[in-house]
Amino acid sequence: MIRCGVVIAIILTEASRIAARATAHSWASPGVKESWSRVQLYVLVLLSLTLNVVLIALGYVIKNRRGKTSVALLTHAGYFVGDLAATAALITLLKRQSSGRVNALQVFWAPFLLSHLGSTETIAANFFDKKKLFRLYTLGLIIQIGIACYIFGRFEGGSDNTLARIAIPITISGIIKCLERLCILRFSRFQDFTISTLSGVPPNKFKPKPAGGQSEQLYEQLDDHLDRKSIIPEARHLHRAYLSFMMFMPLFSDINVRIYNTLSGIFSLNKDAKEAFNMVDFELNLLFDVLYTKTIMHHVLLGFILRFIYFFLSTGALLAFPYAYGHKQHHSSPEIIMTYMLLLGEFLADGTAVISHILSGWTMQWLTTPTNWGRLPRCVRPYIAYCMKFKMSMQGQGVNYMAQHSLLSYCLKAKVNKFNAAIKKLVDAKRILKVFWDIQKHAWVDVRPTWALVDPGLKELILSRLQKKRKKYDNGKFKFSCLSNLVQKGASDVLKDKGIEIYEELHWSLTKVEFTHSLLLWHIATDILFHYHKRRYPGSCGRNNNQINSQDLAQVAPTLLELDNIKFQAFFSVPEGGGEGGKSVFFKGCDLAKQLHSFTVDARWDPEELWEMISCVWLEMLFSAAYDCDWKEHAYQLGQGGELLTHVALLMAHLGLCKHLRMTKPPTDHKVCMPCWDWDHLTQMASYFA
Repeated sequence: MIRCGVVIAIILTEASRIAARATAHSWASPGVKESWSRVQLYVLVLLSLTLNVVLIALGYVIKNRRGKTSVALLTHAGYFVGDLAATAALITLLKRQSSGRVNALQVFWAPFLLSHLGSTETIAANFFDKKKLFRLYTLGLIIQIGIACYIFGRFEGGSDNTLARIAIPITISGIIKCLERLCILRFSRFQDFTISTLSGVPPNKFKPKPAGGQSEQLYEQLDDHLDRKSIIPEARHLHRAYLSFMMFMPLFSDINVRIYNTLSGIFSLNKDAKEAFNMVDFELNLLFDVLYTKTIMHHVLLGFILRFIYFFLSTGALLAFPYAYGHKQHHSSPEIIMTYMLLLGEFLADGTAVISHILSGWTMQWLTTPTNWGRLPRCVRPYIAYCMKFKMSMQGQGVNYMAQHSLLSYCLKAKVNKFNAAIKKLVDAKRILKVFWDIQKHAWVDVRPTWALVDPGLKELILSRLQKKRKKYDNGKFKFSCLSNLVQKGASDVLKDKGIEIYEELHWSLTKVEFTHSLLLWHIATDILFHYHKRRYPGSCGRNNNQINSQDLAQVAPTLLELDNIKFQAFFSVPEGGGEGGKSVFFKGCDLAKQLHSFTVDARWDPEELWEMISCVWLEMLFSAAYDCDWKEHAYQLGQGGELLTHVALLMAHLGLCKHLRMTKPPTDHKVCMPCWDWDHLTQMASYFA
């Protein structure tokens, strides 16, 4: 991504250099040189404005892009080229000012360029860890602020000093934005935010046991806590997600947490599938804000005030410019149009920032807390409640799409076009294919996913199986070895439940190979069986939910792997010499498909029973992948649009089925005390660790 921006920057620089050399010849009249310099300034200012608008738009739709490579390329390239264009425009203004060819309107553009450089909205969802960019941009931003202030400070416009009074607030706003951007680049690591939540001194880790052997509840259920706090109904989902998010903050940083098993009840999910996935979606939106948009880095109240100041300043400049400067006609029409475009762009950018800040989950949660809600004027509360309803309609719908790959379709897809057909007539086709195959041996697979709707029945099936695992984990007294067996050996247990004979025939595909190997084996076998049964039983294909779920999960399987790290030849070729030991995953997957199909041929099972088993195997492999995947990978996928796997992993954490969350017995030396849990002090998570 960075290389793309660098390439574009080099192209722009070289084009400018060539044009400057052409106009420097003696045949170029002063009028031609002046026209080129003016056009160059117009283009750079317009490019800076355009990229600023594009990046703001991309920053707010980035969560719904669902892994589109074109959006990622455009975002990263625009981020670098936008800064380059604004800087080049400032330098061009400085050169024109040195030669006395600059006018009042052109100097008036400098504060807007500074605002483009300092806009924090343009870095939304561009980078996961922006701290790496801090050193790179600190010196650059300081120099750019100095150039803009120097240009504006040196200008003496005479009667045009009216513009200076309009531009001063915009200049101050731009400087504050640049400083705010530097703070975000410096203090943007998620680990820093997590450490701040773990640095609190434990206030009340234990509390005395009640006298007389009476029992007392160690913790309050989350819904009971929200009822006691009198949270408005429109904000209950958001507050529930916020408290859960704070509870899982250490897990998002892959920190191992030990909790006393007497508090195991807080890791429960007594909701239906729709509500559970909606709550998880809200939590992931909060995590997205922390990792990418950095909303939490703008202190809720301070950020709210600053954005309103930016908005009022830009609105005032937009309204004042026609009255203060509309009667002056000695400037060209392009300059007037460009000025209005800059004013309108600044107004829309600041207005968008205000709206997005108000509608952010963090601001809504802060405004609807009992203390702040009571301070709000009664006339404002209905509007806040309406905003919450609007936010609910836009977010909190759960995972609706899942990425899918069909490796079988990729391998069998014909790649013959008219050009290849013409080549075959001229050269030896076998030699061409051999060369192509040799190249593929060292090439990486480039498979772009498709996106399919997540069936509500699949969500219910996922939650029901996870709840069953939670009960078994509870019966196993929360032993970590029990959790590992439940999650990582779940697919083998499905085969055992079908009988020892079935297990003996199929266990090689699960226990004798690595997990990634098993995923590909079952992906290929399921794909083959699905298309075979689709032709063999055309009437029942659309009605068999297990068959549909199995195919959907099989298509999801390749997205669970690092496909960029799987070589084409390693999995889809047979080495020279053949033999059983030389079989690739592709051919072993075909063998597995034959074995599965034989269960229906031998009249042991009907097709529906077969697909029920395959569906259960896929669910268990999905749980195993979610259990083993680090949250760093999940965080990266949030920037690509999110995955079903991420939602499943967070659901498992809610039920305590997470490798970073371990239950332990309370210490024996605290015979008169017992551990407690307080939802009001989740900012001091360290107090609840064993």
